[in-house]
Amino acid sequence: MHEVRDSAIRAMDLIIAGRMKHKDDQALFQALQSLKSEHISILREYIAHATDDTLFSFLRMIEEKQNFDLIAYTSEDKKEFVSLKAISDLLFSELYTDEGWIAKYSAYPPSIK
Repeated sequence: MHEVRDSAIRAMDLIIAGRMKHKDDQALFQALQSLKSEHISILREYIAHATDDTLFSFLRMIEEKQNFDLIAYTSEDKKEFVSLKAISDLLFSELYTDEGWIAKYSAYPPSIK
């Protein structure tokens, strides 16, 4: 969650705050300056929701497609691994529960409650 979800949300927060230096990020920051603060709040909620929806869709695809899996190596030489798909009831459903991945591992609250 830190490397994917939090990183994506944080990057957008930095753009909204004008703290990113890339010209495209600065152009987006300038375009957002005309928005009212309540619109910025809505935008932040949408960013989290879009990020969560993307994660959900990706995990659902892995779960539903027979030729896809998500593995974690359990040894340095990568000879031993565990299938997260095999040990999970449903990968995508584990995002949003009270004990789910977002609640446990993300610095940002879940967009879907």
